[in-house]
Amino acid sequence: MGSITASFLLVVSLLIAPSIAFTHRTAPRATADDCSCGYILSSHSNAYFPKSHTVSISSISSVSDSGFDITDGWQVGSLGTDGTRAIGITDNVKIEDGVLVLTVPGGQVAGGDVTGAEATFGEVVGGGVFTMEAQLSSVEGTCQSIFTYTQSTEVGSDEQDIEMLGQSLLTSGPSGPDPGIQLTNWNPTDASESEETTTPFPNDPTTSYHNYTIGWLSGGTKYYYDASVNPSYVIINNWSNGNPSFTAGPPTSDVNLRVKSVTFYYQTETLDRYPAYPDGCSEADACVVAG
Repeated sequence: MGSITASFLLVVSLLIAPSIAFTHRTAPRATADDCSCGYILSSHSNAYFPKSHTVSISSISSVSDSGFDITDGWQVGSLGTDGTRAIGITDNVKIEDGVLVLTVPGGQVAGGDVTGAEATFGEVVGGGVFTMEAQLSSVEGTCQSIFTYTQSTEVGSDEQDIEMLGQSLLTSGPSGPDPGIQLTNWNPTDASESEETTTPFPNDPTTSYHNYTIGWLSGGTKYYYDASVNPSYVIINNWSNGNPSFTAGPPTSDVNLRVKSVTFYYQTETLDRYPAYPDGCSEADACVVAG
């Protein structure tokens, strides 16, 4: 696996995009009306993925129509230093005013269970480009994130994380976390190893919606270990374990992570099979999208 570097592309929309070296692709014949042969992502050096899941939350009326499973009664995030456990419950995930709202209710007490919110994409993926259009909460005391995750009995936890801590979004928190977006990649062959960096926000992420993108691609990325071998879940969550050096909290008032849309292009096969063309398809049959 390749190593992480400190070089990141961070534009105003907060698109964290890798730099990929792919072979030249010929012009496709497919139209937007028929993308059964997959997608070529022009904004990601023409990376190809056979599947997509695109949802504007304003177009659905029920969380069950989002394509995500909601965690109920299970731990989300890590255990706090004092034993505080973050628990996802369905009541903390709702559609309000055309957005998916993941809430950590305020006024909870550390030392026991602190309820939060977590939504997991319904398919296990082996690679792709995963974008969450979201507005963060300015209330301190939680971690708001999108990440890929797998639990291996041989390796441990394998993750690719974009995490935002309420206590250090724009300024350093009381316990010292650097301000900005925390980017972490865990070695898929050894969960005791990880590489991480923190990238400052160019503007206030709590006043409007921005795109947060994980590009899990084959070869040449600047952020992730190349070609992770572990199929993973894609998870969006908001949680607190009261740890002063991480989430802090629990929050004194509600913390609402607001998700306006999700746009995923992906494959369910691991990246050792890339590109994973469907039977009878080639790159010339794929649709070109920005991604």
